[in-house]
Amino acid sequence: MRSSWKYQIPGLATLLAVAMGSGAHAQTVPAPVALAAGASITYNGLTYTVTSCTFTNIVAGVQSNPACSTLNGQIDISGTGRGASLQVVSTTPGAALLTEAANVAGKQDLTLNITVSAGSTSKLIDSVTETLAATGGNAQASGGLTVQTPTQTLTAAGTGVSSLTSMVSFTPFNPTITVPLSLSIDLAVNTITRTSTVPITITGVTYGVPEPASIMLFGTALTGLAGLRRRFKRPA
Repeated sequence: MRSSWKYQIPGLATLLAVAMGSGAHAQTVPAPVALAAGASITYNGLTYTVTSCTFTNIVAGVQSNPACSTLNGQIDISGTGRGASLQVVSTTPGAALLTEAANVAGKQDLTLNITVSAGSTSKLIDSVTETLAATGGNAQASGGLTVQTPTQTLTAAGTGVSSLTSMVSFTPFNPTITVPLSLSIDLAVNTITRTSTVPITITGVTYGVPEPASIMLFGTALTGLAGLRRRFKRPA
């Protein structure tokens, strides 16, 4: 039996390498797409599709509600390993996604609905993390995230700008084409009641979507190596 271990070790080591490599495998990052209804982007086996997007702008009592594409915004994707990050940013590097000057009474609100679907039944999702990047006063910039799964709806909301991070967790499931994961995103800046001279600016928002399936494989490999180590320690 001991002679067979030399064959088991390479096999388990290979499994471990595959498990780690499946998460860190280099992929071609797709080009960003316009922030508009119908736009989609695919990465890491998941497809993110913008189902609707509206932008409301109220300045000095005048309200407009155009399509989001007029914002010159875009969504792009990045990430390796078990997750991916969906970013909503301006098409101009360093430019603001939403902003309100301190000396103008107004409000800007961006509402974005995205569905996440999987191209494989092995893709499982169990949480979504939102991180808002902004500057300005804490009480007048906010972000909100509503996640709808086949069995439940969870909402995470908060105020604050540079430190707004929230997570919603749910029972792991595979977001197939017929039952995708639904993300409803709401961002707002507001100077209607503001007295500070500092403008409020949201430069972008990032949503992290994990994929536990690759981690499960990694855990299986570690379990196998742990068992093999115990066999080595067992007295003859």
